[in-house]
Amino acid sequence: MRVRRGLWGSFLALLCLTWAGCPARVTDAELLLSDPNATVDRRIEAASGLELDRPNAYSRVTNEAWAYNNPTRLRLALLDLTHRHSPEAFWLAASFHWENEANPDVVAALQAWVTRDGALAETATLRYLASASGRDSGGPLDHERHRELLSRVSDRRAERANLIEYLTSVVNDPVRPPRARFAAWGLLAADANKPNRRDELRQWLRSVSPATPLAADLQSAAEVLCELPRRTAHLMSLSALRDPQVRRGWDELVAAQPDLSPGMALRHVGFVRGRPYPAVIVGWSARFDRSVDAGGDALHPLDRAALGGMLAALDRPDTRADVFNQADADHADTMSEHGGLASRLDEAGGAESDGSGVFFRSYPPTRRVHDRAYHAPVALLMDRPNALATYHFHAERHANAEHDGPGSGDLRNVTATGMTMVVFTFLDRDTLSVKAAVPGAWGEAPVVVSLGTITRPKE
Repeated sequence: MRVRRGLWGSFLALLCLTWAGCPARVTDAELLLSDPNATVDRRIEAASGLELDRPNAYSRVTNEAWAYNNPTRLRLALLDLTHRHSPEAFWLAASFHWENEANPDVVAALQAWVTRDGALAETATLRYLASASGRDSGGPLDHERHRELLSRVSDRRAERANLIEYLTSVVNDPVRPPRARFAAWGLLAADANKPNRRDELRQWLRSVSPATPLAADLQSAAEVLCELPRRTAHLMSLSALRDPQVRRGWDELVAAQPDLSPGMALRHVGFVRGRPYPAVIVGWSARFDRSVDAGGDALHPLDRAALGGMLAALDRPDTRADVFNQADADHADTMSEHGGLASRLDEAGGAESDGSGVFFRSYPPTRRVHDRAYHAPVALLMDRPNALATYHFHAERHANAEHDGPGSGDLRNVTATGMTMVVFTFLDRDTLSVKAAVPGAWGEAPVVVSLGTITRPKE
């Protein structure tokens, strides 16, 4: 499952149109938005009427929002518009402009959004840093914008303690632009799975007084997680641990069943979104054990329970009918795979009264490129920390056993996101194979387990 969205998707699409000699169509509203002689109200009205999913429209609004010579009221309105449309894309743009921003009203608005968005504001540019450096997580080792930071890192003659002190100070420095904080943490956590580095970072996180959302979220994570997060998707999920309901549920779950604590990870946040726990864990684990013969022993108890909960949901004809309807929609769509989230929360954000429900919520692809790729929308990525797993279909043919289960790209996605992935594959028109890929221990490959097959309910 591949993810393309927001500013980079818009930027690349715009480049393709321009360089191919096929300029994107400019609408009257876009021209009005860019007209310095128009009133601020008319320019805001023009922007509000644009379809921001169109690459050219989103790029134009973003450019006008960050144009320092535009009126403050216009800029604040456009910034709010782009933030509401795609928070991640908004922070990706903000990371490049913030350090040169001289308008105090804009700076104050950015600070307010940082407080509200938490970890998302701190991690949005990791996607850029990763692409710039060809790495998975935050270390742009040859990027000129980080010359000061990287000169310290590459100087192996420097005292190790001084290096740690310098990088940790960057992570917790609110004056630094976000990208410097991301880069610093990426470099610190590059080998955080090593006991000596992990202990050093945990000691610092326990003692620090957080001054940035990233530091606050990392401190919370260090209190409850066995491994420190370092990848983009892991960091984006961190703010969930600051949700009082989630943290209370997490603490209650560990207190009731201490044996669950070793190995608990961010993907288990979705489990504590519904209650009660002990009865659900026992019931769902038993359902898992009835269906899985191989691979189950390697999984954390909460992973086994989560997969068992999905199987229990699929035992219900109404849930199976819904999943087959989604598979049929995927089969009919020759330009994209379809997918979504398996969650204990329904679309309204509520759980079943006994906490035993699992809902398979479909999220329309944000781009349609070809039949073997699912480009997840921003909404899925924002909701993912509260889910049990992502899922998608291999439904381009009804006899599709050749592509049964997670492929190599799916396994890379599981490693990158730290989330379990379920893949439904058509074996024939009325039969879907169900296989799951669960993140392995730190540095290890995902564990793939077969959950059997489901059949289409009779009408």
